[in-house]
Parts: sequence; C-alpha cells; structure tokens
Amino acid sequence: MRIRKSVVFGTPMVMVTALVAVLALWAWVPIGGSASGASSNAALVWNVEYWHRNADGEVLQHKKDHNAVTVEGDDAAMQALIDNTIVLAAASETSDTDTYDQIVLVVGGPPAATTPLAVGDILLLVDGGELGDNTGQDADAQHMNPADGLFAAGAALDGDGTVTLKFQAVGDPLAATQMRLVKSTPDDSAATPLAISLADTLAVINISVDLADTDTLEITWTIDVD
Repeated sequence: MRIRKSVVFGTPMVMVTALVAVLALWAWVPIGGSASGASSNAALVWNVEYWHRNADGEVLQHKKDHNAVTVEGDDAAMQALIDNTIVLAAASETSDTDTYDQIVLVVGGPPAATTPLAVGDILLLVDGGELGDNTGQDADAQHMNPADGLFAAGAALDGDGTVTLKFQAVGDPLAATQMRLVKSTPDDSAATPLAISLADTLAVINISVDLADTDTLEITWTIDVD
C-alpha cells in the first residue's frame, strides 16, 4: 500500500524565501561602495491621481498611476538641479546659490544622511576647486570646503551630468569620512564656512580617506535623473 505524503509550504519555506531575498539585496551593494549613511531614489517617477465625476458629484472613475517622463524632462530636471551658469537678471555675473554643484568633505562620525552639517563637521584644512584650478595655492588663497565644482551636462537628452572637483590638503587634516553634494553660498573663499541644512543637501556618501599634507582627492560625481 502506497502512502502519499503531502508537501506543505509552511513557515519554514516562507523563512527560507525571505532569507534568500535579504541576501540578494545585501549582495547588491557595489564592490568598494557603501550603502550606509545614504538614501536613494532609483528613478525620476511621479504619480498622477485623477477623479471623473458627473454633474451630481458622483465618482464615475478614480485612478492613480505612474507617468512617463520624457527625455527632455530628464534634461530639464538635471539643469534645474545642477547648473552653475544661471545668469542673474540684474547683472552679467553668474550665481549658483540655488544649484547643487558644490562638494563638502566631512570629518567625524560620520553623521547620518538625515543630519544637517554643523561648522564643526566640515573638514577645514583642504583647498577645493575645479580640477586643475587649485594647484599651487597657499592657505591665504584657498577655495574653502565646501567648494564649487565644475558641472558638465551629459550627452543631449540623456538626463546625466557630472560635478568634478579636486581637494588638496594644506596641513595635516583629520580623515574625511563623508562627502555631500550641496548648495551653499557661492563665495567659497570665506575663511569660516557656514552650517549646511538638509534642505541644501542633495546626496550623501560615506568614505574613508586620510589625507596627508599636499595629498589630493579628485572627485567625479555623476548624477543620473533617468
């Protein structure tokens, strides 16, 4: 007499499935990178919700869905976020006060991505500037931290852009533990930096770089809003 045994996918199977999913997510962190201290949105996605009513106010249809963002929209979003060539209406000079094209090096902690930066969090003994623009400067002519990066848009209609910057150590600074892409005052030659709020912070990444005197740190920060 053959006895059939039923296979029941109960709690143990559910636990194994969950464990596999967790391990898959853990293994996705890029080699050499860190997921700690950063929050990320994977794409530029918006939701649209709409109601269709008759003359009596009765709902005939109610829907919510994701919209499609055009490639032109991707480029416009990039230019609005990070573009250091905004011409002031009253003068021929330019200002980047409202654009995220500065990079700041952080010491200590590092602070969580959800924490604003106090002046004491900012690494002071570094000279930051556009690549090739800060070599040979002394402490009296520094572009302080945070410093203006050089923004370059990607190819037409790809929604990409890069901010490049080079920091040079001018003393024996503490180790840099974090970088943030921020917006702040365009005068980056002031001796004392200002605190940086979360409203002025676009992106955060934890690092571990111990800069000795005259060492340099070259950064290429690529942003993709697609």
